[in-house]
Amino acid sequence: MSEQPISIADFRAQRAKGNRARKPLYFQRDELSSIMQLYSHYVAAGQWRDYAIDFAPGVAVFSIFKNAHEQPMFTVAKRLGPSGKGREFVVHEGMKPLKRSENLSDVLRALDIKVKN
Repeated sequence: MSEQPISIADFRAQRAKGNRARKPLYFQRDELSSIMQLYSHYVAAGQWRDYAIDFAPGVAVFSIFKNAHEQPMFTVAKRLGPSGKGREFVVHEGMKPLKRSENLSDVLRALDIKVKN
């Protein structure tokens, strides 16, 4: 049996639907600005010294280090929501999740409280 031909537009739409979770996720400019504002505060206080930003399929991660040669103290991750739609933010201390929210400011507030204590 031969397969029915499909239009290029239909092929691209099907491919995009199947690859949605495989595409790298990035921080938006305002999100990165909020993270950098908090990061800068703690660098000036001498508590944090380095950061890294990583992008992978379905997740963007901002890692915070006390020293460049250590494991990250904290990570702020942006990833696809549980349903595969929308976004959620998660802050981790090492491997332990501290806060999960659809709102970045909630996650950063939890991080700020944790660092101050």
